[in-house]
Amino acid sequence: MIKSSIDNLEAITIYAFLEALAQQDEPLPPDLKRQINEVGHLFTENPKAAANRLLDLAKYETIKPIYAQVRLEYQRQYQPKTQIKIKPLNEPTSSEPVSPPIPGNIASILIASEPTAEAKKQSFQFKKFFPGLFRSETK
Repeated sequence: MIKSSIDNLEAITIYAFLEALAQQDEPLPPDLKRQINEVGHLFTENPKAAANRLLDLAKYETIKPIYAQVRLEYQRQYQPKTQIKIKPLNEPTSSEPVSPPIPGNIASILIASEPTAEAKKQSFQFKKFFPGLFRSETK
């Protein structure tokens, strides 16, 4: 498995995109759904590239308004820190605290046949995916 890290702005991109998916009231266009699924497959191999693709997909009219609002809100809370470590689901844990296994969790949302439904189902966990990102969790 690939071990990687993302910076806080990439984490904000991912978080805002997931929130935008979770807040969708209308079904996504089939082409957008297909592209989101492709990003989900890319996520486990290359989270940085996946974050960049989500940034592109956030320009779709169905995603853009909610994405922009959520991104702005959380970018204001941005705390300059070191990169957020991402570890594979099956990597043994050490005694040091580490981030939760992000790639598998996020990928499962993005590759779902209905990414919006899966995002809604897992939306309560989004902040857990990025423990160092939010002001209230960086004490």
